[in-house]
Amino acid sequence: HDLALERDAHPDIVVELHGAGGLGDGRPRLIEGLPAVRSWINRVRSAHATPPQMRLDQMVEQGETVVTRTENIWTLHVAEAGTEPPRRVQAVAAFYTVRDGRIARIIRFTDRVGRAEG
Repeated sequence: HDLALERDAHPDIVVELHGAGGLGDGRPRLIEGLPAVRSWINRVRSAHATPPQMRLDQMVEQGETVVTRTENIWTLHVAEAGTEPPRRVQAVAAFYTVRDGRIARIIRFTDRVGRAEG
């Protein structure tokens, strides 16, 4: 389901990306503030032929921390002539810090290389 950013996230939210989405040298990429997070989400969505789908495999909540294990599934723009665009899958682990009922920080670990679906 779509995240309603203004409702669900703090204006000063910080997203820390490790793996896919991280910097090329292996360091995490930091995205700070609601406008920057919204821009990042829009770039990710526009890079795929269909919006990425997320399958939630596991969720654990303890205090103000929620941990999820998911798989993101998406369709690539590129296909060989006469074939359907390939669908890819990436494993994701994410740690959400909730403050006052809204997401204040996300630390996300994503496989750098997606695998073929199926």
